[in-house]
Amino acid sequence: MNRTFQLIVLLSISLGLFCSARVSAQSPPPLPSGDTLNYWPFDDTTWTSSMGDLPLSFTNIDNPTSWDGNALQLDSTNAARLQLSWIDYDGWTNITCDNGTIYFWFKPNWSSTNQGGPGPGDWGRLIDVGAWTSNATYGWWSLYLNPAGTQIYFSGQTNGLGTDYLSASISWDANTWHLIDLTYTATNSILYLDGHAVTNGSGVTYRPGPTTMANGFYVGSDYTGLAQAHGQFENLWTLSYILDARSIFNYYGAVFPSLPVNLDGGSFGMAALSGSPPSLDGAIDGTNGISGGAGSPNVA
Repeated sequence: MNRTFQLIVLLSISLGLFCSARVSAQSPPPLPSGDTLNYWPFDDTTWTSSMGDLPLSFTNIDNPTSWDGNALQLDSTNAARLQLSWIDYDGWTNITCDNGTIYFWFKPNWSSTNQGGPGPGDWGRLIDVGAWTSNATYGWWSLYLNPAGTQIYFSGQTNGLGTDYLSASISWDANTWHLIDLTYTATNSILYLDGHAVTNGSGVTYRPGPTTMANGFYVGSDYTGLAQAHGQFENLWTLSYILDARSIFNYYGAVFPSLPVNLDGGSFGMAALSGSPPSLDGAIDGTNGISGGAGSPNVA
């Protein structure tokens, strides 16, 4: 079977197992047609994808026990990074920056400053391609956090130009898992947190060129390993198509109810506060948590 079919089967089995753990969870609808690019479960210290693809490099990262096996953790006073390939040895593309979806679970090891914590303390990268520069000449594409842990941004640069596609306010406490979904096209972008659309923005017009993309992408930090998200990652998926709002909502609703509220000191998203999955009402209105424009990260 080809890689696309294998990944779709894997995703379908994963969703099915989560749904079967709680009868009242709504079964996710069939996935729309398109390519599922790759999936990283982060269950072992080789950091291979579900298709057996090895990373380009890694340093100072941990593999702690998590709610779904093990997780990827970047939380070091030294440089820490996980560098994954853009195109694998067999010619398979692992991430697209012009049109697609990325989604994963993230648990900060910090609380936001509006929760009385320190935040990540830097412009913590969640997913990062290329490098931010003051003159935007290198090429950059990034989903990242501000140092206070009160904002999440999606931005890009290329050929001397750049923009912040979207930004949203957050208020997170340490040890709570959040589902982060980003969908993006040439005409618009949408950020979902814990199954709900929290903001939408402009389309991807500035993105790294092939030379920059050849260096792959980073999970949990930038290329220096210093701009760390300081947290744990689970189950990273990359898709070349737009995952619709209902599928995202159903996935979050299917996963959350099957899990205990507290596991290894962690809880799960905003629905964990009430002990029930979120309502679809307002899940796709794109109005919750919308904030103003983002500033450029100071990573010079």
